[in-house]
Amino acid sequence: MPRFSSFTIHSGPSTGTGPPDSLLGRIVALLVGIAMLVITVIVGAVFLAALVGLILIVAVVIMLRVWWLKRKMQRYAQQHGDLSAEYTVVRVTPRKIDHPD
Repeated sequence: MPRFSSFTIHSGPSTGTGPPDSLLGRIVALLVGIAMLVITVIVGAVFLAALVGLILIVAVVIMLRVWWLKRKMQRYAQQHGDLSAEYTVVRVTPRKIDHPD
């Protein structure tokens, strides 16, 4: 049967893919892992802060736009007065729909 992968498991000396064998190697690996974790958390916090800042900026822009439109509509209502119109009631009683049983 042909082999599709050249991956083999060695139980001999360390090839650099497993955990280090010496105490110093383990300490260095632990420190590198902690440093990578801290850097990852800091970068994540920066991106989260940027996202929150962008959301706040968009919210402020939308609030200013709504305030501006309300102000503009109030000025228009003050200048032109209230809207009044005449109307006629077409049907006083509610309409009944007969269903054949």
